Amino acid sequence: MISLDRLKQTLSRARSTIAVPLISLAMASLGAQAATFIPSTATCDGGAVDTSALPDVNGVTGVKIFTTSTCSAVDDGSGTATLTLTVSGTGSGSFHPSMVTFPVNFVFTVNSTDAYSQIQYDLSLQLNGLTPQETDSFWVNPGTTVDSSDTMNFNSFNYNLNSPGMSLDSWIFTLIVSQVTLDGGQTISLDVPSNSIDITGGELSTPEPSSLLLLGSGVGLLLLGKRAFRRA
Repeated sequence: MISLDRLKQTLSRARSTIAVPLISLAMASLGAQAATFIPSTATCDGGAVDTSALPDVNGVTGVKIFTTSTCSAVDDGSGTATLTLTVSGTGSGSFHPSMVTFPVNFVFTVNSTDAYSQIQYDLSLQLNGLTPQETDSFWVNPGTTVDSSDTMNFNSFNYNLNSPGMSLDSWIFTLIVSQVTLDGGQTISLDVPSNSIDITGGELSTPEPSSLLLLGSGVGLLLLGKRAFRRA
């Protein structure tokens, strides 16, 4: 028959064998993922646009978008002037499993030589070729600085992930500004300052109960194994 000391040692090794994978699995589930927005193209009608990396927020290295010269478009006589700013790129890593939404913050100024007709703007973001998500169409007066932090008067925008923890492979951000002008030949313009358009990390929800259960089970098994070893 097996001795009591050998049985204790066998049980102690079994606890460690089970506990370590449980703890590793829990930490992988709880740990932040490294999703990085990597820009490759940036264009704006009649002007120039540039990007820079944002500091990591909850495991997301976001991107800042801003103009380096004023973008503009002219009504060619059709009755509508439209300009488009587009930034696209690739990505790396995955979003945190408990991150479901993240904000797209924006500040920009729109203007026109037609001071009497309102200007419409639309922002959209597309990840991994999935259906783009966008703000509602919004109308403002020429000369208005649009600031998403003013949630009473402008669109704030949160991108909703199709699935928690999804990988980031590609992305496209688009801002379209348009105006139905009173007379042909009017010009609309767009300036995105240094505090600009930010695609950044969102807030994390409370850790999943299943992850906490795995972590607690693993730690509990290790403590039991330690006690058994001391008694032996």
